[in-house]
Amino acid sequence: MLKIVQLGSLLACLNIKSAYICFHVIVFFLFRNMHLKTLAAMQWADDHLDREFLYSSGDDDFMINLGHLQNIVDKYQRIVTQNTWPEFPVICTYHTLISAKPYRNKTGTFRKWAIGEDEYKWPYYPKCCLGGFYTMSVNVAGQLQEIARTTPALHVDDVWITGILRQKLGMPDEMVITPEEKIAHHFIGYRNKASQNKIDFMKKEWTNIFDEFKIKSMCSC
Repeated sequence: MLKIVQLGSLLACLNIKSAYICFHVIVFFLFRNMHLKTLAAMQWADDHLDREFLYSSGDDDFMINLGHLQNIVDKYQRIVTQNTWPEFPVICTYHTLISAKPYRNKTGTFRKWAIGEDEYKWPYYPKCCLGGFYTMSVNVAGQLQEIARTTPALHVDDVWITGILRQKLGMPDEMVITPEEKIAHHFIGYRNKASQNKIDFMKKEWTNIFDEFKIKSMCSC
């Protein structure tokens, strides 16, 4: 069974500079400081969860097929044991970036993700997960957030954490995994969806993938 802890409303005043999230209080972060929010969640997980638990980072406009997620987790837990890997891998449960070029145009359409050469001089990013949703062990998350304390930050936190910090940790590219099954469904900011205040919000989307959840015993709320 998957054990799930929702961090979004449980992070209570973490001691990370400029990153204080207290229960249901919404703190506005400029996008260029988004990595601090991610690090806050990683530190909370490292401080409060068992090391063998799994940590996932996900955006709020993603729907996760927990049956497929548990399939891939079970598979790689077996592989870790069989191959005596020192760590559980990083699973890119949405997309994997391979040899992706940094976006340099700070006035262009995708300027939110623009990175200047003074911030990152190399022509390609290391292999990494494309935000949205990715999974790793709490043990790895703890090590990455420790390395982050002494590593210049990039606001593209998915690249920074699962690519740059991972490389610095010494975790090889082979341990950045792209699952065979589709796990994360991106709804692009709920574009063209019904109001989130309606009781049937996202009902159709959940119905379409609900049967797939029956392949595993899943928790209920």
